Amino acid sequence: MKTRATLLPLAALLLLPVGCGRAVVSVDDAIRIPGQPVRLVAYVEREPMLPVRREIEDQVVRFYLNGAVAEQAVSDGDGRAAISLPEALGCEQFEARATVGGAVYGAVGRIFDWQPDRTIIVVDIDNTVADSDLDEVFFDAAAEASPALPDSATTLTRLSKDYHIMYVTARPRAVLEKTRAWLSFREFPAGPVVTASRLRDAIRDARFKRRVLQSLREEHPNILIGIGDRRGDARAYASNRMLTLIVGRTRDDRFVEQALLLPSWRAVSTFFELNHETLRDPALLRAAFRGERNLVMPVSVYWPDERE
Repeated sequence: MKTRATLLPLAALLLLPVGCGRAVVSVDDAIRIPGQPVRLVAYVEREPMLPVRREIEDQVVRFYLNGAVAEQAVSDGDGRAAISLPEALGCEQFEARATVGGAVYGAVGRIFDWQPDRTIIVVDIDNTVADSDLDEVFFDAAAEASPALPDSATTLTRLSKDYHIMYVTARPRAVLEKTRAWLSFREFPAGPVVTASRLRDAIRDARFKRRVLQSLREEHPNILIGIGDRRGDARAYASNRMLTLIVGRTRDDRFVEQALLLPSWRAVSTFFELNHETLRDPALLRAAFRGERNLVMPVSVYWPDERE
């Protein structure tokens, strides 16, 4: 994957003037948990050139439910506007709109219903579930450009019956909609998608993930499992006291010692089957972290061909 080769030259685009480029409104996916308020978040930005965006401050953002204004907020220095509403919304999606330069811009987001007693799995995207070339991610109009890694979609779909799935990627917000479309096209289970708001976060992906996971875990303490493919993923998950699963065959032995290395998504599936009772229950999984329960690792056995 050409992550560094693509993003480092694009860093020079940060020097583009703030005023140029079209305005864009994007929204985070929302999560509804019984007994808790629902937070709706939108961003107002300018897009001088993909994948760079610049925040627009002091813009009024109106949030709509069922076609009616629920509440409004003003964008801050990061272009971010947020509101909190009672949990009894009865809606599956919301819309955010802002008027910039006389034109109205908007975006629609999903509201996911989560249960408070389920373990939450965070999943990386590039080279974890997607065989990604970031040149294609940024510049190919087709959402389906990158293939999915074998067994990743079927494994996560099966896990989504007992766990909540959240996708956390260092991809810039500019490709958020394309990322959502790719996950849908490749038949991954639906779940909130968290991206980097700034290009510098996409470049320093390990720092970004460590910071954003810390914030997410304060709001959702049952984020207890992380699946990724790189040392940066392992460090971000382990530093947030999460069970760290690294998927894929790698010769890199510099992972944190807490990381469990699994060669394929089929092995990931087996690992969850072997440890179903512990992993699906946040309390039992925390007990495993304390050394009070054991986890079983799958073993790969080589069976030679009879002709050998």
